[in-house]
Amino acid sequence: MGDLKGIIKGSYVIGEIVIQAMKYQIFFFLFVLRGGILFGLFPSIAAVSQGIYQQIIEEESISLKKFSTHYKQYFKIGNQLGYTVCGALVFLWIDLRISATYIQLPILHYFLLFLFILFMGGSLYIFPSLCRYELTYRQYIQRSGLLVFCNLIETIAIIFGLYLSTILMAFFPILLVVASVALYGFPIVWFGIQSMKRAERKAAKL
Repeated sequence: MGDLKGIIKGSYVIGEIVIQAMKYQIFFFLFVLRGGILFGLFPSIAAVSQGIYQQIIEEESISLKKFSTHYKQYFKIGNQLGYTVCGALVFLWIDLRISATYIQLPILHYFLLFLFILFMGGSLYIFPSLCRYELTYRQYIQRSGLLVFCNLIETIAIIFGLYLSTILMAFFPILLVVASVALYGFPIVWFGIQSMKRAERKAAKL
């Protein structure tokens, strides 16, 4: 009887996880389209991040009303931050190609590579930081960049988590359709929270 109850409870928990993952998937694409794709992408990512953040911290399940609230809340700042980071990455990538092909100056190339890695790593912390702090546009960029190198373990953990999510979806392609948003969002937010908590503890000791 105890084993049966355990199986039923386990099935219920798994069912809840699947339902929540599917909600994120549906809400994400629905609101991306609502924003005309270009203006809906980053607010939707911010809304997903906030939903996962609240589930981790406050154990609150996501709903359409909550997702819509988060989407509207982060519409402006989400687009500003998202397109700033994307623009910087594209610009630096082009500069890296030009440096490698034409200029071929090692010092400049390594400097550009450092900036590219900094912005790439910082992009992982942009939306978790948005969920946890109330900062200015500039402060979000600065804090995200600092978190990359201040907490290398968590940064590596995020990258590894994204890698595992990709492998999982490669083995089970159905997950790409029903749960890819949650599978990519969870490791970013979870380890992002751990990184920010670590940074807060360090700051408190100073």
